[in-house]
Formats: sequence, C-alpha cells, structure tokens
Amino acid sequence: MDDDKHLDMGQYDPEKYWDARARSGKGQGFSAICVNNAIAEENESAHKVQRSAIKRILNDLMISGKNVLEYGCGIGRWVSLFERYGVEWHGVDISKEMIETARQEHPKAELKLVDEKIPYPDNSMDLVYSVTVIHHNRYPDQEKILGEIHRVLREDGHFIMLEDLGEGEGYNMFPRTRDSWIDIARGNGFELRHHIGLKYWIIRDLLQHFFGKMGTGIKSVYNDEGMVRGQMSIKMIMRKIIGKVDATLDPALYRVIPRKYHTTAVFLFQKTTYK
Repeated sequence: MDDDKHLDMGQYDPEKYWDARARSGKGQGFSAICVNNAIAEENESAHKVQRSAIKRILNDLMISGKNVLEYGCGIGRWVSLFERYGVEWHGVDISKEMIETARQEHPKAELKLVDEKIPYPDNSMDLVYSVTVIHHNRYPDQEKILGEIHRVLREDGHFIMLEDLGEGEGYNMFPRTRDSWIDIARGNGFELRHHIGLKYWIIRDLLQHFFGKMGTGIKSVYNDEGMVRGQMSIKMIMRKIIGKVDATLDPALYRVIPRKYHTTAVFLFQKTTYK
C-alpha cells in the first residue's frame, strides 16, 4: 500500500504521516487518530478515559456561547461533545485528509488547515484545547505551537492540553514528563490551574502482570509470533473481550490509579502573561 511509506517508516513528515493515517483509518473508528496498532475496542477504551477527564475539566468552566478552538481536530471526534456545551466551535489541523473526513461527519463545523500560524486573529478565542497532538511534534515545534495558542487566546483564556507522559522520542512521538509539560507551558505564558493523571488499558495491564508472575503467556495475545489462522482468531477474540472490559471499567478506575502509573495527563492552563 502506498500509504505504508508514511506510516512509521522513513523520515517523519507530520503532514504526510497524518494524511496517510486519515486514508488508512477510514471506516475504522478512532484508528486514524488514536493508537495506530490498537484494535477498535482498545481505542474506544482510551477515548472513554480521555472523554471522562476532559468533561471533568469542562464542567468547572463557563464556556457556553464562547469561542472554542481545537488545535489538531483530526476527524472531528470531539465536535459533538463541545457542541453540547453550547460553544462556538472551530477546528484546525495540519492534514487536509483529516479535515475532509471531519467535514463529512460535521458539515456545519468551521474547519481550517493550519501551518506554522493558526489562521485566527490575536485574542480571538476563549478556550483552546488539544488532545494528544502536541507530543507528535518535534520539541522545537512544540514551543512554536504553544506560542501560537497563547497568541489567539483572549486575556485570561484557558488552554486544555491532554498529552502523553514520558521521556525519549520515537518515530513520531516526542513526549515530556508531567513537570516538563508544565514548565514549557509556563515558559510560553501559561499558568497551571489543574491537572488530572490518566491510565489506559488498566485491566489488560493487570492481567499481563498477574499472569506474567505465574509464568503463563497472556502477553502472547498481543503478538503474532508463531500463530496459525485458528490460533490468531482466538487471540483476537480475547483482545476484543479484554478491550470491552477496559472500555467499561477504565473510566472509573483511572481516578484511583496511583500517580506513578499515569501514562497521560490532561492539564488546564490559563493565559497569564503577554508574549
């Protein structure tokens, strides 16, 4: 498939990569914008955890009638949630293919392509949010993105950022620790107001840990080595069942997971200084 050369191969080109993800993920739920090698049930589980945490932040903000911008809107998976809060929603993305897919699902939504400069005037937004987007940009570009978000926010406007936690970069992953995300935001004129730690796939990881201690092979459910067709179908059934259990339980369980196990966090920042 021609798109394969832009998916985890060669030099990472964000625009080409996300165009390829949009094409390869059509009709496959959240696979275009969530975890590329996860099955639908696993991505649905991660989405539900993210949604729960974002709603906890939104419920403390007065955003009805406000101008809200999503930076990196992808296929538009958050449009419906934010519209329920009565906002004037706007979305930007680097990928033309993502924008086209989002337009098919949300024909009335305002969607624009973005490059280095967000296509909105200074001080025009009351709230900007971004979900697992900034860590897919190289570290110097993360600074530029935060500077642009600061520019379009009004005085005392809010910025919600949900990002992966970690150290070390991968092919298209440039995560930061919790403290590093807070520091880079502060350096670009934001002050932290609240944050929530997240963990996906809690049941899956507990099962892997438990059966790993027993010396059994549940981890083999998540690799394909040495499998014939019949065995693979059983593996996939097991993954789907575990994914559905996670999708049911994780939106409650992540709230009590100790901080050291958090793999993601959602931050609420407020614009405090002018750049």
